[in-house]
Amino acid sequence: MNTKHPEDRSPLRQVQLILDSRGDAALEAEGFLARRLKAVALVMFIGLTLFLVREIYFVLHTHPIVPVHIVLCILMGAVFLGLHFEWIRGLSALRATEVFLFLSVALFMSAKYYIQMVRATGPEAPIEITDSIHELTTGCFTLAILYGLIIPGRWQKAAFVVVPMLLLPLFVPLHAAYVAKAPAAMEIINVDLLSGSLMVVLTGAMIALYGSHVVYSLKRETTRLRRMGQYQLTERFGAGGMGEVWKARHALLQRPAAIKLIRLDGRIGHEEITVIQKRFAQEARATAQLRSPHTVEVYDFGVTPDGAFYMAMEYLEGMNLRDLVKELGPLPPERVIHLLDQVCQSLAEAHALGLIHRDVKPANIFTCRMGLTVDFVKVLDFGLVLRRQQITGADSRLTQVGTVGTPAFISPEQLEEKDDLDGRADLYSLGCVAFWLLTGRYVFEADNGMQMAIDHLKTEPRAPSQATSQAIPPEFDAIVLRLLSKSPDQRFRTAGELSEALRAVPLDQAWTQNRARSVWKSEPTRPD
Repeated sequence: MNTKHPEDRSPLRQVQLILDSRGDAALEAEGFLARRLKAVALVMFIGLTLFLVREIYFVLHTHPIVPVHIVLCILMGAVFLGLHFEWIRGLSALRATEVFLFLSVALFMSAKYYIQMVRATGPEAPIEITDSIHELTTGCFTLAILYGLIIPGRWQKAAFVVVPMLLLPLFVPLHAAYVAKAPAAMEIINVDLLSGSLMVVLTGAMIALYGSHVVYSLKRETTRLRRMGQYQLTERFGAGGMGEVWKARHALLQRPAAIKLIRLDGRIGHEEITVIQKRFAQEARATAQLRSPHTVEVYDFGVTPDGAFYMAMEYLEGMNLRDLVKELGPLPPERVIHLLDQVCQSLAEAHALGLIHRDVKPANIFTCRMGLTVDFVKVLDFGLVLRRQQITGADSRLTQVGTVGTPAFISPEQLEEKDDLDGRADLYSLGCVAFWLLTGRYVFEADNGMQMAIDHLKTEPRAPSQATSQAIPPEFDAIVLRLLSKSPDQRFRTAGELSEALRAVPLDQAWTQNRARSVWKSEPTRPD
């Protein structure tokens, strides 16, 4: 376990790759090679089958090597199935399969055209032999190029497969003429005829070896850039603005994680980059201080070799409350109380440390599975968090890049940019969240953000029970309206006080784990 606190590290430190995590790298290389070889096997199977059909039905004479052709088609199909169902696994087995796929076809073509050269007789023999040499050269050249484009590897490794393939168009004619001593072959095969094949062979070798090396280098570079410290990105599941969220895994522990990634382009000035860097580091450090089980846990943060900021957090199985309400509609009051009470526990700790979230909204509250517990809440995205003493002075410029909250859930004092902002601003936002969860609607519905902001400042809110058909306890109505008071002094003083009030609301039935599990099993987006 990493014992260093994020505050002990510079947010601009250069992230080093975990080069000795061979198990993880081997698995990745194995999967990549298997996918490429499966594609090659399918192409070989289809190509050889089409040529076999042509040989049997359209060529006037049947070649004696047709039985071998049939066997080779069957083997290519078997290799494809073996790769598809992962019967062929392990890097050594895949490398052997790679050699078989390419060299077997090259040897088959060599045997076919060798027989044609040796058996060529009569006035058509020179044409048959010349065509055989050209077709063999073209076939081996095509195989070499295919290898170079599809199979990544250092040029030395590629040469092990490519060079034997490209020597066959030279070796086969020479063997037919000077070892088998076929009369027609001895008469026509000479340096002039083979020099053309030699040029093609040399060109093919250079293209194939260079291509394989380039593909290999690009794959390594892509893998390098997709590593965030000790984490390897696997799947992107969110994006917006300059940010992306990826699923990742730890290179050594194989633990899943969520990576928040911020890429800055050249259009952003140096001063803005510095501000964003500080805010990103601030989010990581602030979140890392919090120990509430209802605050998302931060594992690490830093900068990638290509200059992107990243933060590694625990990976959560579940859904944010915005999407939950959009999918299911308004939630029953007992479930809303259960969710809000957990948010209060996260905010209570943050406020006790002098941290104000400033962007409490449904999208930043996640209900997830934690061990055997479901409907377990995690508060996310402390990107706009500030300490109370940082609200005034130079550090307030951190609010100037991006937003200071979300219009539908922002408190009046945030809109007025008051200097005495405290945790009660988060409680106002939480009241807006409660209204959304109970009704599926915003507290103030307006055509634009400006009008919505004006309503937060001047318009008195309605009770949630007036915006939904479901029954809401009057005590819960009163709690939400108190949270939505324009004056912070009229709201609950702390998140802990709000939590006590929520637990005191009389309910017809409680929200239990049994009810939560039954709901999770019935919701299609829930992992079961």
